[in-house]
Amino acid sequence: MAVGPRILARFVPNDVEGARRALDAANVRFEEREIVPVLVESRAGELAILSTRLAEGGVALRALYVTSTAGNLVELALVADNPERIRRVLE
Repeated sequence: MAVGPRILARFVPNDVEGARRALDAANVRFEEREIVPVLVESRAGELAILSTRLAEGGVALRALYVTSTAGNLVELALVADNPERIRRVLE
């Protein structure tokens, strides 16, 4: 996403340390956020159910990524200001 003369990119690296070193070496400013992985079934309404649970638990998501799929499962990476709250809500 471009914001004026700047570009905003978001990604979830497999090698966090390697990504950190590469960005530092390139003198690229970045910030890190903890992700909380969540598995849901790949069927209509699952994302709505998850979103409702999070909202009722007071979780405001900053980002949601689909990180993988396998059969009837979808792995999501959730990002919020308070990752521990996500874990508590979804216990």
